[in-house]
Amino acid sequence: MRKSVHLYIYVCIIALLSSCAQVVPLTGGDKDQQPPKLVEAIPANQTLNFTGNKVVLKFDEYVQLKDIFNQLIITPQLNEQPEITAKGKSIEIQFKEPLKKETTYKVYFGNAIADITEGNILSDFEYVLSTGPSIDTLKLTGKAIDAFTLKDLKDITIGLYQDTNDSIIVKSKPDYIAKTKSDGTYIISNIKSGAYKAIAIADNNKNYLYDAGELIGFSDNDLVLDVNKNIDFNLFKEDPKKIFIKKAEHTAPEKVLLVLNGKNSKLNTISIKNTKGESINDYLLKSNRNSDSLHIYFKNIPSDSIYVYMNENVDGTLITFQSKEQLEKQFERKRYPLELKTLNATNGSLPVHAPLVLRSSFLIGNYDITKTILVENGKEIGSIIENEFVVKGDSIYITKKWKEDSEYKLQLLPGTIKDNYNRTNDTLNISFKTNSKSDYGTLILKHSFTYPNLIVQLYNSSSNCAYEKIISDKSGNEIIFTNLLPDTYKIKFIVDTNDNKCFNGGDYFNKQQSEKVFMYDKEVKIIADWENEINVQEND
Repeated sequence: MRKSVHLYIYVCIIALLSSCAQVVPLTGGDKDQQPPKLVEAIPANQTLNFTGNKVVLKFDEYVQLKDIFNQLIITPQLNEQPEITAKGKSIEIQFKEPLKKETTYKVYFGNAIADITEGNILSDFEYVLSTGPSIDTLKLTGKAIDAFTLKDLKDITIGLYQDTNDSIIVKSKPDYIAKTKSDGTYIISNIKSGAYKAIAIADNNKNYLYDAGELIGFSDNDLVLDVNKNIDFNLFKEDPKKIFIKKAEHTAPEKVLLVLNGKNSKLNTISIKNTKGESINDYLLKSNRNSDSLHIYFKNIPSDSIYVYMNENVDGTLITFQSKEQLEKQFERKRYPLELKTLNATNGSLPVHAPLVLRSSFLIGNYDITKTILVENGKEIGSIIENEFVVKGDSIYITKKWKEDSEYKLQLLPGTIKDNYNRTNDTLNISFKTNSKSDYGTLILKHSFTYPNLIVQLYNSSSNCAYEKIISDKSGNEIIFTNLLPDTYKIKFIVDTNDNKCFNGGDYFNKQQSEKVFMYDKEVKIIADWENEINVQEND
């Protein structure tokens, strides 16, 4: 019995010792979330009368440099970038050229410095020194926004140039540089007092120069800095000085697409000649909404190649056509059939106030409205009448006054339309329903604007421009939008200075800012069968 008791005690002791000796994994403590801290700078930050060529920055932990090419900004700019290296817990800056006398230099690291263990970033770290007896302390702050959308722009290069010649922006880097943050704001500090040219550039190729095609913003006059100042930049893309054809392609035997390098709102700048130099005039030009591409519809297909000239350019764009015999064979095989599509009733619904729009794949030559059949609420009411069937180029507008809350079926029999090459349409059946006028709302804008020409746009909740009106000074002080779909809208106003019915950017070398754009500061809710009246002032 005593042996059994002793054995039991022995087993319990062994079990207890085993549990006490159980291995528990080490957690290593809390994760390091702190960025490196500067513990010493040699020479000290904001040192004066600097005469050396090397700076050492010492931190409390091992550090690394990330994306130093894009993050590092040194102002004023140096001709040759210094050598910057991370060594253990230090970062060394080795200047490769003598620094200017009586000058304050700032080395801005952005987000380039991080610890090695967790990659914690030391944001916006900067080191300042002066080769003179004082530190320059002037600051320039502000914001960069898109001149048309009015959205904040990040990563925009803000530059100050001591040379105020206009051409300096394409020849040299700025003396002082900053990049805008995600909210479009920027700050340039430690600036020397004086006169500067102030520029904002979307520096796409990161060469710190202005290149054609990049967004640009600028101050109207040279900036005189004697106290801290704030300047906002409205950035725009300049229209090309010379419009030319980037690409030309056949989209159909008698249709050519011209892609341009910029806007060309004047269609009379196009001229077409055959290889003999003779002018060709039997064509139709159609521009897209942005005026940066053109469709040419030839009423008679040229028998040989042609040259298309833009703005009387010396060199034309060559376009080659198939022979008449080749085309006739392809037409007989119906390789290029004439097709019709609806543009605004594709979902089976048509606004009761809108025309039915059909688009042809080719230029419409002739039509026969007696081959149309219209059914209204199950009852055939005959063909479309002449003044309700409007043909414009490749489009048909059926302008009938539709009944509210009704069902329609429109049939276009074969031969309803014919193009210039005797191709005709196949049978086309279109079914749609109209809604009620009470399904729409009205917006009345009362204003005191005195601009000669104004474009008013309504942007829906999907941020699309849904409605637009062109206003002149003869339109009075009331702008009425009718037949608006219920939604929440933002209102944009464009001062159409050159009266070309669209927004235009500025011209830096002619000191011309972009056309002015402003937004009504409140969203406007449109409710079905309701009128919404608001008063708008430019400064709202």
